[in-house]
Amino acid sequence: MTLSLMIYKIHGIEGVWQYLNASTRYISDSSVRHMDYPGFPNIRESCPICGLKDCAIFKGYYQRNFMCIVLKYFGKVAIRRGYCQTRGNCFSFLPDFMVCKKTISVLSLIRLFKERLFGLSISQIMDKVLSGLDDVFQLGVSTIYGYIFFLSRIRDVMRERDGNSSLLDMTEKDRSDLIYEAVCSAVLTA
Repeated sequence: MTLSLMIYKIHGIEGVWQYLNASTRYISDSSVRHMDYPGFPNIRESCPICGLKDCAIFKGYYQRNFMCIVLKYFGKVAIRRGYCQTRGNCFSFLPDFMVCKKTISVLSLIRLFKERLFGLSISQIMDKVLSGLDDVFQLGVSTIYGYIFFLSRIRDVMRERDGNSSLLDMTEKDRSDLIYEAVCSAVLTA
């Protein structure tokens, strides 16, 4: 039996909050059997593993820690799981605002990357990004270094996608779009 990860798109900050709130309700109330979130992909129509209709079934949820310094959120999040009956594979639905195998959010990585892009040191980034947040968000220097190392992968992806153009010369929207694409791509290859 193998495990596959399916990433699906959540639209906007409102969609992220909708998912987080539904997840919190599901985790905090043991009488709730299903997470009340309408945005899950329809696996009845097409199994994400084999593509067959009526093959995949839901297998519940697992919980993982999640932190978003941009939204000032730290807590457990429920991740939906499924099973392909044809191939015998389990799969999980990871929303696109989460990073595979990491607690930090894509939004937080983008924020850290932007701060690093403008030349801030690690300690300056920690002071600027973490100031005003609860103690639960206090990250160790080694953790920030780990995220910055991950950000170097994002920079490499951006260079592959956009050549040698300067990010500082782009409009804010173009820069944000490119950074978002690069973070998502780096997450998939991590």
